[in-house]
Amino acid sequence: MKKEKTPNIVSLAILTLITSVLWIFFSLYRVFIEKSDIKVSAEILEPLSPNLNEKVISEIEKRVFIEQNQIPDNIIAKKPIPNETEKQSPSPEPEQTEQQLEQDQDGTEPTATTSAEVIETI
Repeated sequence: MKKEKTPNIVSLAILTLITSVLWIFFSLYRVFIEKSDIKVSAEILEPLSPNLNEKVISEIEKRVFIEQNQIPDNIIAKKPIPNETEKQSPSPEPEQTEQQLEQDQDGTEPTATTSAEVIETI
């Protein structure tokens, strides 16, 4: 009995999968094991003073306070926006052509027209 050989693409796919899994594993391992050097400036590490700066507080109190009603409305659009009722709505029935109107007046049945007949009438 002859043993069948696996195709080359299957062997390549298996090796690629093993390589990818190992690569991800070792990358994650390196991230968790290494210590990162974080450098923070001395200004940020200084402790905060618990005392309030009264000069800054007095400057804030001297600032102008504007009430909500003193702020003007900003109108961006200069054209009036049309209301929904002003817009034209499509007609519920399609408009009749001249040929259809003539046929309705004559009382004849509508006939099929060719493109040549339409071009001649134009």
